[in-house]
Amino acid sequence: LTSIAAFLQANGDQPLAEVAEARALQGDVLREQGRFPAAIAAYREYLSRHPAHGLWERVQQAIVDTEFALANAAYAGPKPDFALARERFAQFAAAYPLDARNPQLLYELGEMLLQEKKFDEAREAFARCVAKYPGKEASSRAQLEIGRIFETRTFNYEAALSAYRAVEGPYTRQAM
Repeated sequence: LTSIAAFLQANGDQPLAEVAEARALQGDVLREQGRFPAAIAAYREYLSRHPAHGLWERVQQAIVDTEFALANAAYAGPKPDFALARERFAQFAAAYPLDARNPQLLYELGEMLLQEKKFDEAREAFARCVAKYPGKEASSRAQLEIGRIFETRTFNYEAALSAYRAVEGPYTRQAM
């Protein structure tokens, strides 16, 4: 990273292909170090300074992936910050509504609420996942979790049975 920064300091204003590649590489290194905001800033600088360069599409996707990693880091770390993770997940879903990871994000929101023992809110989050992403693996799993909440947390066995019967897809067998 130090060498890249030195190269950019010395040559950053030169019309060299290597400058654009160095800026993209700087973002990659920062992302691998877990320095997500700095990586995003480096990628955005690349995009603004090199709009016609050949790595533009890859860097654009790298921003999306890094923003996902930033959101996930608040949840997946050794001490999860559920409130921050929910905020970041919501921001990611709003910024990238067509991203294929959104069904899993919505499922994870329900999981966070379960871990916090907010069972009604978790059930509602899982229900949103089921309604918004029918036919997806995360939706099938979310419907199963709705049944489990009714069965093991709120002890509403009729609702649990109904929820289990509604499970479709890969989790159908577990619901039986």
